[in-house]
Amino acid sequence: MASGLFGLGAGTPSRFPYEDRPQSGPGIGASSGQVIRARFIIITTATGGLFIYAGTPGPGNIPVLWVTEAATDPFGNALPFSGVGVKNGSLLAGITDTSSVIVGSTTEASFGTLNDSGAGGTSLESSTFGAGDVSAFFELLSKNVNGIGPRMLIGNAAVLSTAGTAANPTQITTDGWNTLAPINGWANVAGEPLKYTLLPDRMVMVAGVITSAGAAGNPIFANLPAGYRPATQQETAAGLHGAPPAGGAFMRVATNGDLSIPGSTVGTGPWSVSWTFSLDYA
Repeated sequence: MASGLFGLGAGTPSRFPYEDRPQSGPGIGASSGQVIRARFIIITTATGGLFIYAGTPGPGNIPVLWVTEAATDPFGNALPFSGVGVKNGSLLAGITDTSSVIVGSTTEASFGTLNDSGAGGTSLESSTFGAGDVSAFFELLSKNVNGIGPRMLIGNAAVLSTAGTAANPTQITTDGWNTLAPINGWANVAGEPLKYTLLPDRMVMVAGVITSAGAAGNPIFANLPAGYRPATQQETAAGLHGAPPAGGAFMRVATNGDLSIPGSTVGTGPWSVSWTFSLDYA
């Protein structure tokens, strides 16, 4: 038997450590039955690891717990991720070898992750289902503290990132105000330029003051980029500084991002734009 490795024979008392058996180095002492008692378990190979299975280890049986830098277990089974992982049925949790905390399921196309983005930043990324992405879903539930009932915050929104990087494109920060250039002869009023922003509840807000002088009767005054366009056309009342045109006026946003004021005429305005519309309204 190798130095430092001791077993128990029949009738040997189950006690560990063995006072009468000094060990020159780390060792394992086996007790009766299928229990192993040890001071240390040291795994040193670069591609080795610790693997625990439910049922018989072998091809097709992914371990329920693993600690390894390898992409597969000793039987060639692909691990959901390298690092420290736990699997309970289809549910997964663990810490990857890329400094991410994983929560998810084997039925998902990707896992929800809490990532260390460096320089003190942390990003939260939702999981996805199937071949395509879906809107991010986040839920925060507080405990009942000091007599105050639990509070739940549910978000089902694509949060636009303005602070993400190529390495961490999903770092969560709220969208800022983006400049929207007037087109077709429409122009900003000084000091109140046309801008837009995406709100956390998947609402887009457009604000500013514009004039149609020089628009040559074209009612389309701007075009929103992809990601800010609604699923269906929507309309709202338009605000005019001065006498409104005959029959009034309204503002429209089309599915291609065109913003317009049908019924506007050359020389009328300024027009006040302060509108929030839904990306998902149908």
